[in-house]
Amino acid sequence: MSIDTDFTHFEAILWGRNSEKFILYNGSGERYFAKVFRSNDDRWRQRFHAELNAESILKKSEYLNVPKILFWEENLRVIIFEWIDGARFTETNLTLKDFFDEALHFIAELKFISRTTQNNQSIPASDSLLDVNGFMVRLVARMEALSRLEGANPLLGEMKSFLRDDVAPLCKRQMKFLTQHLQASNSILYLDQSDRILSPSDCGTHNVLVGDKLWWVDFEFFGWDDPVKLILDIMLHPAMKKDEESRSDFLTAARSLFREDIYFDERFKCFYPIVALNWVLIVLNDFLDVKEKVSTVFKCDDNDEAISRQLSKARDYFEVSRSRFESL
Repeated sequence: MSIDTDFTHFEAILWGRNSEKFILYNGSGERYFAKVFRSNDDRWRQRFHAELNAESILKKSEYLNVPKILFWEENLRVIIFEWIDGARFTETNLTLKDFFDEALHFIAELKFISRTTQNNQSIPASDSLLDVNGFMVRLVARMEALSRLEGANPLLGEMKSFLRDDVAPLCKRQMKFLTQHLQASNSILYLDQSDRILSPSDCGTHNVLVGDKLWWVDFEFFGWDDPVKLILDIMLHPAMKKDEESRSDFLTAARSLFREDIYFDERFKCFYPIVALNWVLIVLNDFLDVKEKVSTVFKCDDNDEAISRQLSKARDYFEVSRSRFESL
């Protein structure tokens, strides 16, 4: 794929951790958005093709606002998109209620596309719940990777105590419950292809641009999933602000959208705890990203401040999530 323009300069954007982002300018001052996937991540190729596959499917819809891909080159790990005049989500340019309303329209169109698209290239979305046992294996692997970290940094000790005393016991209890449920009624948790949905997986206010309309961006984790998981991905994403009324209204509307799915509520109650716990562990990924740092003697620098914030965020998220799913 080629692009008929010459770029004169670029500007780096501090946005996201899985790839580097740039604004590209041509001689006429026109802007383009470029994403360069990091080569130090062995899964970059999977995310690269997920992004391409998502755009090729979603661009067919006249109702979805998704940026067009103008150029891509796998050897360079780069994708160039059309420029979208929009701003990152804030509560001043879009209310959370309005976002949830837009998300429902988005999900309804994804549902329609999923029922009408024959696409054998689409693989399961990242952390898909189509394979429940596989999801639990990945959940345990995340927790074990964090637990194996060693070092004298007090923040590391606090994190491991949090895992040992709070996260691990609840995780063990919920996984035992889910395993028993799988053995008793596996048919409830298994979905035919016709009931699955194409999902962005990582979907929330952090992946939209607000302009004259709402644009959905960043489909690195796109693929097939359980509709319940898509709803939970939006409801439970740590970047989402706390607004219980809007969240409850969104769930009610989602249940109506998938009312033909007679086991939707049962799967929702089964999956809610493990999806929430998975997000707790993802929030703690900063400890893995700076594992060389946390193995040194503690001193208050930028890395320590960053992982301290993430640890506090994980604890807060854990408490809020536990109170929510215990009331289901």
